[in-house]
Amino acid sequence: MAESRARGGGDRRLRWLLASSAASNLGDGIGKVAFPLLAVTLTRDPLLIAGLSATQFLPWLLFALPAGALLDRIDRRRAMIFANSARAVVVGGMAVLVAAGGVTIWVVYAAALLIGFAEVVADSAANVLIPAVVGKGSLDSANSKLQACEIVGQTFLGGPVGSATFALFATFPFLLNSVGFAIAAAVLIGLAGSYRPKAAESAPADLRAELADGFRWLKDHRLVLRLVVIAGLISLVSELAQAQLVLYAIEYLRLSEAAFGLFAFVGGIGGLVGAGIAPRLVKTSSRSAVLLGGTALCGVAFTGMA
Repeated sequence: MAESRARGGGDRRLRWLLASSAASNLGDGIGKVAFPLLAVTLTRDPLLIAGLSATQFLPWLLFALPAGALLDRIDRRRAMIFANSARAVVVGGMAVLVAAGGVTIWVVYAAALLIGFAEVVADSAANVLIPAVVGKGSLDSANSKLQACEIVGQTFLGGPVGSATFALFATFPFLLNSVGFAIAAAVLIGLAGSYRPKAAESAPADLRAELADGFRWLKDHRLVLRLVVIAGLISLVSELAQAQLVLYAIEYLRLSEAAFGLFAFVGGIGGLVGAGIAPRLVKTSSRSAVLLGGTALCGVAFTGMA
């Protein structure tokens, strides 16, 4: 009986977390289409367009490790509320500037950078909250649901919504983006409990020492190190193509701004299918086989696109 009540409580907490993740990822998806489309209206310089993509991911390079150390010290739920609220304010400010005609490519860069830093905190906190809201036996399923929220929100829904609303008027997607982040922050208020790590009180005061410990730990755990390298390489080759996708679609394929979101929509279908079958594949084979097969399939797909 007690186990059933605990499982029920975990299900409720997971639903709150997934609802917040769905709202924030929908905002992310809208923004990741709206920002490049806005940039294309300001410049057609391929270097500046690629620079926007780099700027959006630069916070992950600069701030991912410090953010992890920070999340070892504070309540993860409150960190997500703060990060999503900050993103809502920044994107709301962008909407005002776009409506007033006062936006420049450098303002777009600055907004993308600020949103990226908040995204590192929000996404990292969401991932580490999963074990805190579900039992060990449900980790695969819960992680798959979290990934499904990301895929559906960012690519399956966010992309088409972002491009279609941008085609109506440029301010629209940024307003929706801001509202999505605000909803994501508000929903987390319903996630009851404290999510501050138990070891936070004994965490070392020297952040640099903790980061050095983290690097040493990563060096000693070769499987995790390999996964980090693989994930980095996959991201690198993916961004080589995706950074210029908006110019390719609009200048060479002559697609409309509304049609640009179809790229994200089609990609979301594949991602959603993958998230759905991943837990079943893990049960019938192994995690290593699923990782190897998924990585190889990415290579085949990019070769086919080329």
